[in-house]
Amino acid sequence: MSPRSPKLALPRAPTPSPASQTPSPHSRRPRPASLRVAASRRGHRATQRKKHSVNRSLLAAAIATGILCGLWAGLAPLVGLSIWAGFAGCTAFFASGKPGLKGVGLTLATTIVGVGTALVMIWLGDIIGAPAGTGIAVGLIVAVIVLMGSVPWLAFVPGIFVGCYSTFAINADWQLLIASLVAGVVLGWLCQLGGKALAPLLGAKPEPQAAAVDAA
Repeated sequence: MSPRSPKLALPRAPTPSPASQTPSPHSRRPRPASLRVAASRRGHRATQRKKHSVNRSLLAAAIATGILCGLWAGLAPLVGLSIWAGFAGCTAFFASGKPGLKGVGLTLATTIVGVGTALVMIWLGDIIGAPAGTGIAVGLIVAVIVLMGSVPWLAFVPGIFVGCYSTFAINADWQLLIASLVAGVVLGWLCQLGGKALAPLLGAKPEPQAAAVDAA
């Protein structure tokens, strides 16, 4: 009989200890459906509260703007100012997108410069002669107005156009127009301040983005 060759013992994998079989605290089990539904409902309620807050802020702005604009429409004729020109300045203030005194300064600068551009149009048109002079003057000055947007304190081209076309609408009475535009810009600023002051009284919470813009 031939001697048997010894069997080679294969290494066995170590048996995991009970401690190593415990789940890792970082491992997450899928949440039950009831918990997912509850979380979804909480998110929905938070979204509804946010919408409610925004609506109250809008309501505050509407109340303040309505009261102040109504007062302007009633008082402007008593002091010899143009109602519609004031509203043009007020609209330009809100359209500038700048809050507070920054918006006031930018809107006043652009609208008053716009009045000056209209007067230059009229002057050039009279010198060259209508109708060719009118076309040349308008085309030239409009191109200059667009280029003015590269100047930091005139970087609101629509405001320049508001002052420009308002000059023609008021028959070039630039003294009345400028006074009304200035009053309208101040009116817009007061509407903004009034809405912000009234919003907390109505229970509206300031939005983080709006607070950051105001701080800038």
